[in-house]
Amino acid sequence: MKLKTYNINTDLIAWITDFLCNRKQCVVLIGEQSSWFKVLSGIPQGTILGLLLFLVYINKLPELSAAEDPGSEIYLYADDSKIYKVIRTRSDQQKLQSVLYLVKSWSDN
Repeated sequence: MKLKTYNINTDLIAWITDFLCNRKQCVVLIGEQSSWFKVLSGIPQGTILGLLLFLVYINKLPELSAAEDPGSEIYLYADDSKIYKVIRTRSDQQKLQSVLYLVKSWSDN
């Protein structure tokens, strides 16, 4: 749905959907292989497309943080994010905590 909001070509969206859906995985340890299991969520690690899709997915986080507390910052890099704020007062701590709650709520949704 999010890719559609960026007016991404529907053929490309279909290709990405095929890349992400109906995947299976198994574990091999010391030459022994487990049964195959369906992968119900997530993006394959180590793929360039995975990093791009992660950034598309979380790109609104900095705006969310700034709206809640302009003094808090969210740094996005590859497949990671960091929330940062200088804490000088109890109020600073409370503002950062409100951003953390907001990001958790966003993530849960």
